[in-house]
Amino acid sequence: MKKILAIAHNTFREAVRNKILYSILFFSVFIIMLSILMDTLTIRQDAKIVIDMGLASISLFGTLMAIFIGITLVSSEIDNRTIYTITTKPIKRYYFIIGKYLGLIFILAMNVLIMTFCFVIVVWAATVRSIDIVIFQVIGMIFVELMVITAISVLCSTLTNPTLAGIISMSVFVLGHLSSDLANLIISAKTSIILSIMRIIILIIPDLEMFNIKNAATYTQIVDLSLYRLSLFYAAFYIVILLFLSALIFQRKEFK
Repeated sequence: MKKILAIAHNTFREAVRNKILYSILFFSVFIIMLSILMDTLTIRQDAKIVIDMGLASISLFGTLMAIFIGITLVSSEIDNRTIYTITTKPIKRYYFIIGKYLGLIFILAMNVLIMTFCFVIVVWAATVRSIDIVIFQVIGMIFVELMVITAISVLCSTLTNPTLAGIISMSVFVLGHLSSDLANLIISAKTSIILSIMRIIILIIPDLEMFNIKNAATYTQIVDLSLYRLSLFYAAFYIVILLFLSALIFQRKEFK
């Protein structure tokens, strides 16, 4: 466990120094702040635009961060030539994957907290009222989704180069939010080939819409706790499978 935590700590320190990550964070905060201006230009919206834009910004830019830091998992180690040091030491390779993933989650959590802090200030400034607990529940669900996306990016990083890994990860993100549309395509599919492809996609790609409860924050609806339990179990299942596959692939990789 100490080795895993040491790798996680080192990963966190490396990510903190990443300038691109800070650029994404700065732009996300800027968009959140910009939502106040959008709200002033709209009549009788009761800060709906502020909440919608803020949550959408946290989700979108959080996804970009998750994908960016995930796809560079292996390539950055190869570029820095630290991978050769790690593979020659008596450290099990799956320790490396788990430790790296935990480090990425730590840095992602820090960035989400910063975005949430700015978002809360903006919502309070726009509405001049207390912040509903539902908003934090929604952000918590967004973070769970980001954990799944990070695991997807980690798997892609062990399979191919960062560019292709980024394209695949973003494609999975988009398709994961179109699961209901894919299900409708299966119903309307007239050829067996399309039907088989759609079924495979739905079977493999996680249903990310399970984590999308943003409307609850917009309309201050109470979220059923059973939904949280189901979503957490679903996310944990996919994360374990994705990290297992990542470790399996990484174990068989040869670095020259």
